[in-house]
Formats: sequence, C-alpha cells, structure tokens
Amino acid sequence: MRFHRRSFLFSGAVGFLVIKRRSARTLTVVVLIGAGCSSSSIATQKIDSRNVYDQIKGDPVALQIEIERRVADCMKRKGWTYSPTPVTSPPAVIADTVFATTYGYGISTNPPAPASGVSSPENDPNTKIVNALATADQTAYSTDLIGTPAAPGCRIAARRAAITKMEPALTPSGQTLVTDFQKAVEADPTVIQAHKDWTACMRRAGFAIDTTVSGVNHITDRLRALPVDDTAALAALQHDEIAMASADYACTTTTLLPARRKVEAAHSGELLQALNAIAQTAVAP
Repeated sequence: MRFHRRSFLFSGAVGFLVIKRRSARTLTVVVLIGAGCSSSSIATQKIDSRNVYDQIKGDPVALQIEIERRVADCMKRKGWTYSPTPVTSPPAVIADTVFATTYGYGISTNPPAPASGVSSPENDPNTKIVNALATADQTAYSTDLIGTPAAPGCRIAARRAAITKMEPALTPSGQTLVTDFQKAVEADPTVIQAHKDWTACMRRAGFAIDTTVSGVNHITDRLRALPVDDTAALAALQHDEIAMASADYACTTTTLLPARRKVEAAHSGELLQALNAIAQTAVAP
C-alpha cells in the first residue's frame, strides 16, 4: 500500500493531506488537522505570536535522533549495548505552490513518495549485537527493547519521552490543546468571513466547492469512477485536479491564510505556554 503524506496550505490550512493508495481504483483520503513537530524542547523557545504553528513544528530527523539516544540510555541501564541507528535527512519537501501546480492534491497525479529519514533494517548496527548473543539473551534483549503489551520496552518509552519533550503538540493532551485552539480560530468572525471569501474566490475560478475536503472528495469520486485503462479520462481528471488545487492554493493565500494568522497571533500565547508545561513533564525512560 502506498502512503503519501504532505503538509498543505489549502483551505485546510494547517494539517496533513494523507492519501492511502492501494491502486488507482482503491484509495482513501483523510485530512488530518493538527500541528507539526518541534526539533528542540519547546520550553527553550521564545514565546512570540507571529505564527503559532511555526513555533511548534520542526525537524523530524532531530526527533528520531533523540529517540535513538534515549533508547541507548535506557538499554544501558538494563545492562545491554544498543547503538543508535543512523538517521539521514529526507529530501526537501516540495513547496505547496509547486506541488499544487504540478500534482494538484496528489490524488490522481501519482506524486513521488516521500523518503524516510530512518536507515533501513539492514543498516541497523544492532543486528550484529543481537546475533552475537545466546538465544536466551536475544529473547531478553528483545523484551527489554520492544517490551510486552503489559510492559512497554525502551523503544516505546523513549519515543513517548522524546515526543513529550520535543513535540508536546503531538501528545494526547497537546493534540487536545491544538484542536481546541483551531476550533476557536475557526469560530472567530474574521475567519468565518474569510471562508465565505474563499468560497467566492473558488467560484470565480470555476469551482463550486465549499471546502478543500469537498474538492478532494469530488476528485476521489471521479477517480474511482474512471473506466479501467482510460488514459484520456485520467489525463482530463489530472488536469482538473491540478487546476482546482492551484486555485485552492491561490484563494487560500489571499483569504483564509491571512485571516487565520491574524486570529492565531492574537491568542497563541496561552497555547504555547500550555505546551511548554507538557514539555517539562518529560522523564527519562
């Protein structure tokens, strides 16, 4: 199953467009609204109100490096040797404006799959460490690393601690805070009017949709209904998808985005302080 994930600016503005593709005929599109990640403890970051989401997102590679460091420390305390798995930087994400004009929403256009920054299993330096152990010790090592349903191991504990410290917006309580913040932003009269302006902008561009989600659903339904091997129909759909996404991007950046940023800036301090409090609860696994 192909999994494509990209950030987007369109009328969903802050979140991820997730496409799970099994084939050109079977796919699921989900819009996840949420914050990104942070590459250093949010508690060390200056609180300002220019763009709340820029302050709570960061480098996922730095997070993975921190997780590996914490796994090694945890395993050492249990009497094992664990070598942090090398993490490489993934290629740069295609800019939203370029993605929209090239791949649309990425539904029918088959965009390139993003590469992972985590090394492949065959490059895991711990493979040799485990293979050198006696069978009984291999089992004990695995239990301490992976854990059991009743007792999570070092890997899960390290991930939880690293996320709490570096990406508090992705913890359960942090997600609730961000969701509540976003709901308050969307309910603000300034943003409500911006939604109307966005809809009018899209209609002027020739698209009678109320949200990005409705546009995505329309493209998805057309893709599912395409005759098998009808390349002409697929090309027409791809053309329409790119046109819609390009208009969506243009309309969003002139209506919804500035309205949201204005409202977010006025109310972001409380959110950031609450996330700081979560970050400072992180403990060693």
